[in-house]
Amino acid sequence: MLKAERSTHDYLTASSIIGLLIILIVLYSINCYRLWRRNIPGEVSENQQALAIRTARKVTVLMISIVIVFFVSWTPAFVISLSYLFDTKSAIYVSIYKKYPFLFAISCWAILNSSACNPCLYFIFIESFRQSLKTACSGFYPPPLRRWRIRRGRHFKTEE
Repeated sequence: MLKAERSTHDYLTASSIIGLLIILIVLYSINCYRLWRRNIPGEVSENQQALAIRTARKVTVLMISIVIVFFVSWTPAFVISLSYLFDTKSAIYVSIYKKYPFLFAISCWAILNSSACNPCLYFIFIESFRQSLKTACSGFYPPPLRRWRIRRGRHFKTEE
């Protein structure tokens, strides 16, 4: 790869984490704002208002958790990329790629793991998600295990 191409690639890589994080924060902030500013139609009792506030809190904590998991999962890989962008001879780059290659593998694993964390967060925070998952899984039954019987005195023939 040419130096100019590598530099462009590195700047795109560095700007993507910042751009994605900004987009994620802005969109979730808009959702959170709309959630807290919504009007419940009709006459609202105190119980309904308390339920709406409790739901808004749970959803807000869920959204904050999703942003934190995203940031924590993607940051190590982008720190590596940024260290390479600013100085290919930097201590971080040399130590990660040369001395400790497993750190690079762990950062890649964290990226892949971030997409697996979102359903877990939904399962933790959203009751309807838990109920739907239980309903979906209740219709699934694993096939019964077959028992193989080996009779005494019988041996399998091997080809010679």
